[in-house]
Amino acid sequence: MYIVAVGTNDEDLHVAVKEIEKLQGGLVAAADGKILASLALPVAGLLSDEPLETVVAKLEKVERTAGKLGTKLSSPFATLSFFSSAGYP
Repeated sequence: MYIVAVGTNDEDLHVAVKEIEKLQGGLVAAADGKILASLALPVAGLLSDEPLETVVAKLEKVERTAGKLGTKLSSPFATLSFFSSAGYP
């Protein structure tokens, strides 16, 4: 299992990684020791078993939350997934 975590402090990174483990894969935004948004991706850590509408709503929320936390990337989780891909040389 690989987890890519980006943050500004160890406490929030720890909280986020623990949530990802609980979700069995996924995307998480955390701050002040709390999970602010998440999207579970339990199928190989890449896919959701929830309805498309639910996945889209949760993805939009987690990306919006990451933006509020300071990222300037339009799709921060897709960017991190791409750069951490085993297929990327």
